[in-house]
Amino acid sequence: MVNAMSVGKPAAKGICIEVNPVKSVSWKRTAALMVCAVLMTALLAACGEAEFKTFPYDPGDQFITNVSGQSRLMLVSTVMIDVANSKYLDQLDDKNYVVRTIITQFMTEQDYATLSASNAMATLSAELALELNRGLGYDYVYKVYLQFYTHGTVDPSR
Repeated sequence: MVNAMSVGKPAAKGICIEVNPVKSVSWKRTAALMVCAVLMTALLAACGEAEFKTFPYDPGDQFITNVSGQSRLMLVSTVMIDVANSKYLDQLDDKNYVVRTIITQFMTEQDYATLSASNAMATLSAELALELNRGLGYDYVYKVYLQFYTHGTVDPSR
């Protein structure tokens, strides 16, 4: 505990505590800082209102594919695609078979090590969004939400 008598002087155990005096700030400087703070708050609030809006697209039923190089099956139960503009939803409906083919081929190419990694969902979602944009020839797929499960070894004799 430091009391007023020990400030700036050696304490009982040889510790010296120094206190820098606070310089007074002029009222003009304080007013300028307050105006800047208010303007920054207003700017951030305005930017928050103009968020990037996306529109969800559901390509349909779940997918069942095999895992590359393994005798395992993968169930892709949830796929939701966010697009940048609602006008693209009709284009995706028209090309649903292409969307589903791209998703199936992409997921079939993944090996078990990739699927079982700790960041697999995030990594594969980002890669699948790029693959959909490349495969469709557009650049409006913003994000893909993906959920999948792998099933153990499949007996090929059945």
